[in-house]
Formats: sequence, C-alpha cells, structure tokens
Amino acid sequence: MALAEDLGSLSMISYGLLVIFVIIVVRVVFKFRELNATMKDSAAKLGDKMDSLEHEYVKLKPKLDEINATLDAKVDYDYLEKKMHELVSLVLAKQQREATIHNRQT
Repeated sequence: MALAEDLGSLSMISYGLLVIFVIIVVRVVFKFRELNATMKDSAAKLGDKMDSLEHEYVKLKPKLDEINATLDAKVDYDYLEKKMHELVSLVLAKQQREATIHNRQT
C-alpha cells in the first residue's frame, strides 16, 4: 500500500511539474511572437525613415552639387595648401622654441 501511495504522490508531482513546464513553454512562445511582431514593426518604421531620408537626399543633391561646383571655382587649393603648410611650420617652430626654453629652465 505504501508503494501505491508513493507512486500516486510521485505522479501528482510529475503532473504538477508537467503543468508548470507547459505554462512556461506557452508563455515563452507568446513572448517570442510578441518580440517578432515588435521587430517587424520596428523594421517597417526604419524602412520608412530610410526612404524618407533618401527622398530628402535626392531633393538636396542638385543644390549640393551646385555648392561644390561654386566652391571649387572660388577656392585656390594650391594657395590654401601652401598657407596651411606655412601655418603648420610656424606652430612647430614655436613649440620647439618653447620646449628649448623649458629645457634650459629645468
């Protein structure tokens, strides 16, 4: 009789664990479906935003090309590069002088 009672209580525990497992599985499946729907919605919104940005870029592209052409016509790049090189040389020379003065003082 004790064996029958042990088997009965064991089967009740097994049944309870099975019910808990099924509940957890169902809940996880619903969460995954919810996540999938959220991801699809987010992907659709992102696609719409990308299309909107691309449309704006296409509208602005001719103006940007015009501005670039105007700048290219008005900027003397060789002169600008020469002046930048002179500026870098002056800054380096000043740093070297300051380093030399600092080394003499210490």
